[in-house]
Amino acid sequence: MKIITDPAVYDYHAEKGLFIPLDDFCSTPGLIKSLRDNVKRQLTKATSYLDYYRGVHEAGEASSRQQTAMDSWEERVNNLKSSYKTLSEVKKIIDLK
Repeated sequence: MKIITDPAVYDYHAEKGLFIPLDDFCSTPGLIKSLRDNVKRQLTKATSYLDYYRGVHEAGEASSRQQTAMDSWEERVNNLKSSYKTLSEVKKIIDLK
C-alpha cells in the first residue's frame, strides 16, 4: 500500500489518500468483498438518515442544525456511493483475471 501525495498517479488523476495496488486485492480475494459489504452497510445507514432529514426539511420544520446534518449526510451518501461503485468495478476486474 502507498499513500498518495501526488494527485497524478500512473497517468491517472486520483484524489490524495490511500492507494492499494490491484495485485494486493488479487492476493486476498475476500478483502474486496468484505470492504464492499461494509461500505454497502454504511451506505444503507447513511441513506436512511438522509431520508429522515429530507423528510423533516420537506415538511418545513427543519432547524439550521437539522439542515446542516442533512447536508453532511448527503455528502457522506455521495462519498459512499462513489466508493461502492469503485469497489464494484475493482471486483469485476479481479473476477475477470
